[in-house]
Amino acid sequence: MVRHRSTTKMTPVFPPRGDGGVATNGNTPEKGTTFDADMSSSEPRLRDAGPAVVKDLFASGHVVDFILVLIFLEAVFIAVFRGKTGRGVRLREVASSLLAGVFLLLALRCALVGERWPWIATWILAAAIAHFSDLAGRRPR
Repeated sequence: MVRHRSTTKMTPVFPPRGDGGVATNGNTPEKGTTFDADMSSSEPRLRDAGPAVVKDLFASGHVVDFILVLIFLEAVFIAVFRGKTGRGVRLREVASSLLAGVFLLLALRCALVGERWPWIATWILAAAIAHFSDLAGRRPR
């Protein structure tokens, strides 16, 4: 719940989506919406925590894009290292695990940018399938 500084009115932190496709409760930071747990001015507010660039990375979902690039680079490193040295894990052995992580990150990105719930659920289902595939591949024979 969000407590507005000027009133004691409580509104949900995750309100229903508006017609514009973005989650909104009609309050904007310009109108003074805060996320304080209590009304004391000595505690920091969420809008004061951290630079605007970091907030924009999360609000746009680009933080997830950055992590996805890191996962891609990890997969390339695994494949190249195995190809050059013959040591280490095969990419095939970790592909399902990497895919499960990628699908969960895509679900997170959808949630961050305000996508509708079916997209989030689809990515979570894909992550579960990849996870169970990974578990099945690790089962002793």
